[in-house]
Order: sequence, then C-alpha cells, then structure tokens
Amino acid sequence: MPELKKHTILVISNENAARAALLRYLTISGFHTYVAETVEDAMRYLEAEPALVLLDMVISGKDGLLVLRDIHEKNDQVRILLLTDQADIAKAQAALNEGARDFVTKPIDLPALKRTLQVHLPH
Repeated sequence: MPELKKHTILVISNENAARAALLRYLTISGFHTYVAETVEDAMRYLEAEPALVLLDMVISGKDGLLVLRDIHEKNDQVRILLLTDQADIAKAQAALNEGARDFVTKPIDLPALKRTLQVHLPH
C-alpha cells in the first residue's frame, strides 16, 4: 500500500456539499487536499502537481471529458478518477478510454473511495 499521507489530491466539483465532504474526509485521512469549483481554479491548482485528481463529470457547465483532456494537456502524468452519477456510467466508460484511471459513483461511499485511492495512487 502507498503511504497515503504524502499524497496531494485535487477535487474538482461545482457541488458545494460534495467538495466540502471530500475536503473534510480526505484531510482527516491525511491527504493534502485542494478543492476547485471551476475549471480555471482547477488549472491553477494543477501547478501544485497533485498525485491524483477527483473530477466531477460536469464542472461549471463544461463536460468532464473536455476537462479531462485539458488536464492531460497540462499534466499527462496526473492520475484522474471520475465522480459520476449512476446514469453517467456510459460517459464514465468513455472517459476511461480517454485516460481516466477509474470512476467513483455518487453518492460516494467514503471507505470505498479510500480503497480506490490506495489502488491508484503512485507507490
């Protein structure tokens, strides 16, 4: 298992409750966590070179696939996990084909998220 406390995670979501819950949970779990509400904020936080990005499938009215591509253009090494509703599974599969590592369905099961992070964070 990777040493989780050494990793930085960027959460990109325009859902206030989701951002707040993930920030709280990830920080308590020992991660250095940034949260971004807009694509512009997210692009600035990428300069901190997070180990992993949790990306909502729709952010500030922009399709998550487009944001995924923008992130990979800026940093092709960052690992991306998608946050998606059950109804967006087909779209999540398309994102996997675009280079996302995995997806997490909403509502988020936080212990399951932590296990998923352990799998996908660099060792």
